[in-house]
Amino acid sequence: MTPKLASDPRSRRFLCALVGIAGLFALAGAQAAPARLDSEAEVTAFAERVLAYENASLVRWTVVAPTRADAEAKIAAILAKLPADRSFASRLFAQGSGEPGA
Repeated sequence: MTPKLASDPRSRRFLCALVGIAGLFALAGAQAAPARLDSEAEVTAFAERVLAYENASLVRWTVVAPTRADAEAKIAAILAKLPADRSFASRLFAQGSGEPGA
């Protein structure tokens, strides 16, 4: 008779730890699809998405526009729609499309 892996409490903990570690590695490189921020409605929808992820400590948002100044203006528009008493600004990064990594 072959022992089952999940029948032993230590094996079960080990298996759960492996699954948890694999999950962390899967989430480490997660990226969202690009969101358009051309209209007021799109900016509002994006601000709602940022607010929905407010408790996710590892979530960061990069706003890419033709110039860094344009990206910073979009961030200002997003922040205007979010509660001012929270630190959402530290999670939003401006980047011009000509910069490395864009």
